[in-house]
Amino acid sequence: NESAPVEFAVPAQDGVRVVTPQDVGLEVVKTMVESANQGMGYDLHQAVICVPAKFTSAQRRATQEIFERAGLKVLRVMEEPSAAAVAYDLHKPPGWNESAPVEFAVPAQDGVRVVTPQDVGLEVVKTMVESANQGMGYDLHQAVICVPAKFTSAQRRATQEIFERAGLKVLRVMEEPSAAAVAYDLHKPPGWNESAPVE
Repeated sequence: NESAPVEFAVPAQDGVRVVTPQDVGLEVVKTMVESANQGMGYDLHQAVICVPAKFTSAQRRATQEIFERAGLKVLRVMEEPSAAAVAYDLHKPPGWNESAPVEFAVPAQDGVRVVTPQDVGLEVVKTMVESANQGMGYDLHQAVICVPAKFTSAQRRATQEIFERAGLKVLRVMEEPSAAAVAYDLHKPPGWNESAPVE
């Protein structure tokens, strides 16, 4: 029964607590928002949500309600194919000027702060590095970056500069298909012998 409510009984200090998938999702979203707020340096109040294309209306509505319960205004709920089209610039009309600088005006304690996508990316990378350092138990100093295959040279260079500004030495910038091939050992020729001596 798709419409039947789903509940879980989980251990709690005072016995057993009954929670729903929405309750679990709310805690996840709260953690994501808190992490984003710390990384960005200001509080987020709006969100665009990406959901699987096969989500039903009920699932889309439940997902939106979770973000709203977390205190965010949901501007749009997008299906993953549409979000992918946006990510790869397939939604832009012919003649779109890629070289035009992009800036955002965001609230700050002393008024309004102007930031660029690179500024936003830098804060994200700093948070990722800090989290990785804590998880690994040592500091990272080098990185191999994976970018979309359709990234322009300017986008690749901007991405590399963000990682370098975060204090990392960039060993290589790889396209996603190439990175996937390496991850699955598809870059090795047939009969490749891992134990064979290299001369």
